[in-house]
Amino acid sequence: MRVFLDISTPLTAAGVVAEGLAQHLHKNRLQEYAQRSGVGLPVYHSFNEGFAHAPRFKATARVGRVTYTSRLTFPHRKEAEQNVARVQSH
Repeated sequence: MRVFLDISTPLTAAGVVAEGLAQHLHKNRLQEYAQRSGVGLPVYHSFNEGFAHAPRFKATARVGRVTYTSRLTFPHRKEAEQNVARVQSH
């Protein structure tokens, strides 16, 4: 599911919700891809590259024999995992 927003019109609450959901579907899509391909479920590892008081997370996802790594750092582990799943799909 892709959600496109027209910036010339005001955002509705439904548009905000749809955009938020689209940002959180990358892990689901990666899992579905892995299951269809028969390579097993993705395995995620997150690591902090920041400080304890200001964490910056990166993540890796191993799918079959291939490992993908997020390019950016994020303040939350879940964001890093979503990003690495998105990296795999592009």
